[in-house]
Amino acid sequence: MQESTPSPKYDWFSIVQMGCSVLGAFFLWGMAFIALFFALVNKLSNSIGNSNFSSSFMLASGLIVCGFLLLPSAIYSIKKGFDRSLPTFPISISIKTFAWLIIALPLVLWIGHWLSNQAGFGWVFLPIFHVLALGLPILWVIYLAINHLPVTSQQRRWGLFSTGMILSPTLILFAELVVMVIFVLLVAFLLTNDPELFEAMNQFSQIFDRRNINPEEVYEGILPFLSHPGAFFYMIAFTAVIVPLIEETIKPLGVWFLLNRKLSVSEGFIAGLLCGAGYGWIENIALTYSSQEWLVTVTGRMGTSLIHMATAGLTGYALVNAWNNKKYLQLGGAFLLAVLVHGLWNGLAVSYAFASLLNKNAPILVERLGLAAPLGLFVLAITTFLIIVGSNRRLQKQADHVSDDTVQPQIQE
Repeated sequence: MQESTPSPKYDWFSIVQMGCSVLGAFFLWGMAFIALFFALVNKLSNSIGNSNFSSSFMLASGLIVCGFLLLPSAIYSIKKGFDRSLPTFPISISIKTFAWLIIALPLVLWIGHWLSNQAGFGWVFLPIFHVLALGLPILWVIYLAINHLPVTSQQRRWGLFSTGMILSPTLILFAELVVMVIFVLLVAFLLTNDPELFEAMNQFSQIFDRRNINPEEVYEGILPFLSHPGAFFYMIAFTAVIVPLIEETIKPLGVWFLLNRKLSVSEGFIAGLLCGAGYGWIENIALTYSSQEWLVTVTGRMGTSLIHMATAGLTGYALVNAWNNKKYLQLGGAFLLAVLVHGLWNGLAVSYAFASLLNKNAPILVERLGLAAPLGLFVLAITTFLIIVGSNRRLQKQADHVSDDTVQPQIQE
């Protein structure tokens, strides 16, 4: 009697991870191709200047790198899902490499700043240093956050980073667009009940009917809306309350996927932080691609990345603790703290932007908040950095005193 060959068993979770990673990579590369194509067409037709072409080239280069960063997740998933022997791409570095990366960042910033001011060949090499300037600080924080903590699988780490880079931003963007539509409808209602603003809106729209748009005219046209008493309030309500609530709920999405896999609290912290790292990375690439004020912009994004990683790490820790030990009150407190920190960061950034745009026309409250914003942002960035380092030290002590019956990290390669 002929024995039947057993059918192979597939890890469907890994196969889904592989499919999402591959599709995400091709999507990002497609977006990069579109950005490059239209930039080249406009450049050849002399429709855009060197600065705009450089910005498009930086955006396309960043998206290409993002696509490649999704490939390790796909490769590890193939290895696990189909039991194949493939190359490895560890998401960890040695202390020696970490030291070299610390030394490299000031040099990267200096060269990038110099290239951003070059009218000729700067656009060719700036994207390289742009990606390094945005990525090195994130790599630093990942090292400091996971150093000496129990090892988890590389597939899981890359999968969490990829989830934060692709899936979470997609859902967050959809949710924020829905809220934005409601926000715009509310503004439109206010305009119809304010004749002066309605007339200003008509005049502002006429600016874009002309072939040559003057930036000074755009600024003068938008000034009445920024000066409106409710404008600052609504912008703060949206960016400092609604946006943090949405993002801090969806950002640690990868942790939600893994809750039934018996994670330890240190794994929950690492998982949340990696989700936040992926989200901060793709946000940096999507929102920071101008060569103008390049140094100020990329250094500011370092603080934003810290915020995303710290808040998602705290939420990930609390989620796992609530799942394992029924610590629901702690989860609520951690979530509110994450929303508060994120909201403070956004609120200070918006205050600074409003004060800068309105200049002498800014209300006293906005002016004072704008003056205090740079110091406040710096203090908040340092605080979140200390939270990440302190969390690592605390989790190391917990790992040193863990008993045999405590849930241990489940390594899955």
